[in-house]
Amino acid sequence: MGMENAKNLLELKELAEFDTVPVTVRPVLQEIEELAHQYIPRTADVVVWAMDRIQWGVWDGQGFQWCGEVPDAAGWQEIRWFNREEELRLQWTGDALAGRYIRDREGTGGKVVDSFSRLWGKKASDQQGMLPGFVRLQDVSRKLQMEIPFHGDIAGIDWYGLTTRNYIGSDEETGLSGYIDDRFVAIESAQGV
Repeated sequence: MGMENAKNLLELKELAEFDTVPVTVRPVLQEIEELAHQYIPRTADVVVWAMDRIQWGVWDGQGFQWCGEVPDAAGWQEIRWFNREEELRLQWTGDALAGRYIRDREGTGGKVVDSFSRLWGKKASDQQGMLPGFVRLQDVSRKLQMEIPFHGDIAGIDWYGLTTRNYIGSDEETGLSGYIDDRFVAIESAQGV
């Protein structure tokens, strides 16, 4: 799906409608996990923007699996759990993490545009110490690296990217249409992009 999006022009797609639910939680790991379990009881990729880093992980429906140091929930600025069907997104508001849960559902009436962006960094030649289901990317010239989840065989794949779904709506007053929300969908191969 990702490579097709990258190689073709952006395309307006008819999609089932989507549901959104507002959510709020204190920045306490146990409470965050309870909220996530309520909305995402299945496997999802996770990304956390903390004060000092961006950390990727996997949510197995019960808890987190991090590649590397476990980030301190008190410093989270934003977190997203995502898979092909849904996303839970929370952002720091000054005293809590607040956001929304969004899920595509059967039916008609919704319009979306899926886009694909290559992640910075190439697959590192040294993958030693990596947990199964993760791959290390590095940008040698900038001395940066990150570990991302990837569900598949990494053999022969040097580049990776993120598929994002953009939901389209219109303003009743002005009649203008535009993106009203977006969500991450999947990390996929970007080989050839």
